[in-house]
Parts: sequence; structure tokens; C-alpha cells
Amino acid sequence: MNEQYTVRVYNSRDVEKIERVYKRCRDIYNTKNPFFVDCIKRGMEDIEKEYFGEKKVETLTEIYDEIEKTIKRLDELVKLSEKNAKENYANLLIIQKLLSANYNMLLGISSETPKQEKYVEAGMYDKLPERLSEILEEMLRVILE
Repeated sequence: MNEQYTVRVYNSRDVEKIERVYKRCRDIYNTKNPFFVDCIKRGMEDIEKEYFGEKKVETLTEIYDEIEKTIKRLDELVKLSEKNAKENYANLLIIQKLLSANYNMLLGISSETPKQEKYVEAGMYDKLPERLSEILEEMLRVILE
């Protein structure tokens, strides 16, 4: 199957860039056709890599380059995950304290001894009740083992 394609580029900036890059590569490409074919091949490789995770690695240098890029991406992902984990941990601590205070205030209301606002705001009722603290410790022990 010997198909041929005609490509039209209408954007003047793209046309200027093509001309500029081709002029710099004239010693590599005899005519524009091999230049365009190479541009299209390289573009297809980028598209395959970006959307499908595919790339034909042919040399040892390319393998090392891909490994280095992968390590950099993984490092960025780890840093982002650490940041998210710390934010989540801080939010969970706040939520735990709020729920503990609410729990203790409800106990006070049910025993007809409501908690005073100044003590609630001072954090006097933020401590997790012993029963729930034991459940939390057990869950963490199981999860972290």
C-alpha cells in the first residue's frame, strides 16, 4: 500500500517556524519532504507516548533517557503525594477534634450539664474519648502492619 498525503499549514506562525527549523536543518535534509516526514514521525512518537504510553526505544542512551524521565516524574508524584498526605492528615486531626468536642458536648447536654463555650473553645473537650481512642489504635495497628 503506497499512500500519499498532502498537508496544508494555514497558521502563519507555524509556517514561519517550519521555515526557520528547516533552514537550520538543511545540511541534514536535502529537501523539505524528508524533513516533513521526519517531523511527522517524531510527532507521532510523541503522541503515542503521551496518549498511549508507547515509544520505540532503540538505543541504550534512549533507554537511560526514558529511565531518567520516569524517575523525575515519579519523584514529582512522590512529592505531590507527600504534600497531599500531610494536608489530609492535618484536616483529619481538625475533624477528629471537632467531632470529639461535639461528642463531649452532646454527652453534656444529655446529662443536663451543658459544656460552657469558653471551655469548648479552650479545647477542653477535644480529646478523643477513651473507647474511640482504643478503636483508633487497633485500626491503625491493623492497617500499618
